Amino acid sequence: MMGKWSKMSTREAMIVLAGRPPAHGELGRWLQKIARSAGISFRTARSLWNEEITDPNHLAAKAVRQRAKLRKQNAMRQWWQTFLVGGLKRLPTSTRISIGTRLMRSSRRRAQLAVEIAPEIVEES
Repeated sequence: MMGKWSKMSTREAMIVLAGRPPAHGELGRWLQKIARSAGISFRTARSLWNEEITDPNHLAAKAVRQRAKLRKQNAMRQWWQTFLVGGLKRLPTSTRISIGTRLMRSSRRRAQLAVEIAPEIVEES
């Protein structure tokens, strides 16, 4: 799965962070939103969008991709939890408790990993 995330371009990651690409006149606000969520400067965000910074290993590019990765993972986790809760209502109580306990443990492990990998991103969320 890590291979899939590493192939995400910086521009794609920026779109994940701030929504659809900006319309005419919205670029400044859109880039400011990216800069705040990734913890980079506005000028660096603009350089990434205009592809003035092309190095995929640049610290700002990595920060944007990492933040987008966490956002996608959180969205997927929320979707699965919503999906499973709907299905769990139809199961017997003892089965629901067992599955719920496993899900909570799994979520805690992921949260601990996120704190270890990128504590500054997790703290601002």
